[in-house]
Amino acid sequence: GSGEVLRLMPGDGAQAVIEEVAFGFRNPVGFALGLDGELFVTDNQGEWVAANKLCHVEAGKYYGYPNPVQKEHASKPAGKAACWVPYAWAKSVNGVAYDAAGGKFGPFAGQFFLAELMFGGAIVRASLEQVNGEYQGACFPFWGKGLLGPLVLAFDPAGRLFVGAITEPGWMSQPDRGA
Repeated sequence: GSGEVLRLMPGDGAQAVIEEVAFGFRNPVGFALGLDGELFVTDNQGEWVAANKLCHVEAGKYYGYPNPVQKEHASKPAGKAACWVPYAWAKSVNGVAYDAAGGKFGPFAGQFFLAELMFGGAIVRASLEQVNGEYQGACFPFWGKGLLGPLVLAFDPAGRLFVGAITEPGWMSQPDRGA
């Protein structure tokens, strides 16, 4: 991957316009709009990234992963993780969903839920707050081992959390069937 967060916008005719928004991600799989429509992204641990993280995306910022084919991005202003997920809890955080259900899902309104794919699967909950203009927070185990390969998450209008999974979550395992 490019390690960037891109925005696609309609252009003239059938040609879309691509805008580079933020840089220095290793594997930004999960995207969610939080309070006030601000963008949050998950990023996987591995190669220069010590643990999984949830980041509030700020335009023009660099989030630390050194892409060898785009070295120029490392000189951009540094972006920060809003929340780090302990490595013992998560080896591959992917999907993320924001609870905007206003209490329909329980006492978690305004919090994020992250899908942990590997080694038995789990869902991690993250609670963030804005301090001096920057998001920071903590995460908590939400649903322990027993889910098979959670990959994506989404809330429906009734406040139910849906989990999309693959049945064989190991790297390069076959077959990868969804659930």
